[in-house]
Amino acid sequence: MNNKNLASLAAIAAVIILGLACNKKTTDPEPPLLMVSTQSLDFGSDLYGLQIIISNGGGSPLNWSIADQPSTWYSYYPSEGAIDSGSDTVNVFVDRVGSVGELGDTLTISSNGGTALVEILMQVPTAPTLSVYPTQLDLGADHSTGSLQIINAGPGQLDWNITEDLEWLELAPTGGSTTQEIDTIEVTITRPHLTNDDLNGIISVTSNGGSRSVEVAARDTVFTSEGIYTVLKLERTITRHSHMGYQRVDMIEASFDSIYAPCDPVFPMTADSVYCEDYVLLWDSDLNRFRYEQTMPRIFLDEGGLYNFVVDGNQQIPSFADSIMFPDLAPYITSPADSADFPRNEDLAVAWSDTGAGTIALAVISLSDSICGLPFDLTGFGGLFFETENDGDFDITVAALSTLRPGEYKICLFNDNAHDISAAGYDLRSFIIAGSRSYVTVFLQ
Repeated sequence: MNNKNLASLAAIAAVIILGLACNKKTTDPEPPLLMVSTQSLDFGSDLYGLQIIISNGGGSPLNWSIADQPSTWYSYYPSEGAIDSGSDTVNVFVDRVGSVGELGDTLTISSNGGTALVEILMQVPTAPTLSVYPTQLDLGADHSTGSLQIINAGPGQLDWNITEDLEWLELAPTGGSTTQEIDTIEVTITRPHLTNDDLNGIISVTSNGGSRSVEVAARDTVFTSEGIYTVLKLERTITRHSHMGYQRVDMIEASFDSIYAPCDPVFPMTADSVYCEDYVLLWDSDLNRFRYEQTMPRIFLDEGGLYNFVVDGNQQIPSFADSIMFPDLAPYITSPADSADFPRNEDLAVAWSDTGAGTIALAVISLSDSICGLPFDLTGFGGLFFETENDGDFDITVAALSTLRPGEYKICLFNDNAHDISAAGYDLRSFIIAGSRSYVTVFLQ
């Protein structure tokens, strides 16, 4: 082989070797790289818990662990992990009981991507000192419960109270005392389910060892499935017609939905069967609900009677039994006269039969409108609404009537008994309602 051929073979071999080297360089992942969010955690004299965020700045899986610490005044979890992408959170907590003065230690985080040292610092106060954990509580769109912890960071007894003025939030307990034990506050939110807005507020904690504020946040959700939403209704409707006197209708109704929708089903669901005492409700496919209806004189609702519902479920709807008492009275409007005209510059007197204890709900709504599930939901209600004692009469004032436009309206009278359904598998806002309804129509000039 001549020198020219040898030179050609050498050049080809060099190109192949260079290509392999380049290909190897572009396909080999970068090694893991340990990254931590802080080099120091300073708990001061009142902080209880802080966090270290561990992430992987390289291209290969990162395996990390925290070496066993001899210290007895702080703890942490988790103590190890593996990260391909994203991050891990290490929660660090301190215990000041039995300690005095200022303390410090070093946390060693080892990994296949390097080692990091995090300094831990703490002070122990000489008097009761309030510590609250966490200082921010975000329940997002999915969680309805959370907790806060009240800790006495110093010696002696810490007396504390907790307050808030948020309609959608409840706390329990709202006060207490602690020496060395941790008091836990249960936080519960009830979403109004009317918007997709953020819910934000402040929880204030006061004590003989200082005051702290906790930011609480959640997200309201519209049409969020939270189980099965259920409404069961026993209803007596008494309608006064000037040309035929009074008409009375007794009706049982049951509806099930996988979405919170107080008025109309969004995704209606069908149980196998629904019973009320001896009455079997039939599924009305047009209304997407179970119904049983009788017209006077064949009525079945006894005033003050106890009625039991039995729902035979299926794979979608769980079975349950629950009962409710029908109200003792069934009041109905006796005046004004049905289909009469009234001026809006005079008080409108409403009277009804069968007075007694309890509350009457009175509404004036457009003839084409309806109120769903009153008194549970008045969303979109554009008329007048009043609550009054069941004393037989109520005057709707000129000031109230003047807010309405001229037109035909329904005057509605409600006398209700209701309670929540607590059966497992159902949305906690599910309810049974029993009550009488009465309607007359009037024209407001």
